[in-house]
Amino acid sequence: MKKSFSLLHPFAMLGILLTLSVFFSPHAAAQYNFKSAPAVLARVDARANTNKLVWFSIGCGTGAVSMYLAGRGAHSLATEAVEGSSYSSSYMLILGGLGLASIGEMTIHIGNSPPSTDRLIGKSPEYVEVYIAAYTEEKFKIKNTWGTLGFLLGVLGGLVASLSTLE
Repeated sequence: MKKSFSLLHPFAMLGILLTLSVFFSPHAAAQYNFKSAPAVLARVDARANTNKLVWFSIGCGTGAVSMYLAGRGAHSLATEAVEGSSYSSSYMLILGGLGLASIGEMTIHIGNSPPSTDRLIGKSPEYVEVYIAAYTEEKFKIKNTWGTLGFLLGVLGGLVASLSTLE
């Protein structure tokens, strides 16, 4: 009896390891209908469906233009104070830059597109609820991260552009 147990021991360990790998691997869990499968699938789908370059570009563009406008407004405000002319155009440039920055950041935070319904057909309401919540959360996280990184880089670029155009 001891010989048969010693022969089965490696196979039992292999079976246990394979079972654990299914439970702790997100890709393996996504292939089966475990309780965590909707959340894992939703996160994978959100990563695949969200274009990071688009959100980085939106953040970069709004950051650069808003900082350039605000910088030009601040510069003209400083030069107009010396010359004694009207301040209205300077304030309009500054407010325009800040408004554009606010609109760009709101664009990043608002407006998640819903997930594709292909994965949700025939699923239980609990599955759909978990899937949509995880998809929305992951998509928001990606948009926020890449949009904010682009915005910060754009602000730096706009500052450099604004300073390089000074007389």
